[in-house]
Amino acid sequence: MGLEFGSRPMGAVMFEIAVVCLVITAVLAYVNHRFVGLPTTIGVMAIALLLSLGLIALDRMGF
Repeated sequence: MGLEFGSRPMGAVMFEIAVVCLVITAVLAYVNHRFVGLPTTIGVMAIALLLSLGLIALDRMGF
């Protein structure tokens, strides 16, 4: 038997992480295309940077 995380095999957990990352990227690409209008690569990177900075700020505030 392979590695397990809780009651699920580790492969299933890694697949779920990959799916979440892909969905987040698709949402960021949509927001860029619909509202921002930058080239796809630059827009997704810029929005991800702002999202990361927002999460860091929330962490510093204690949320």
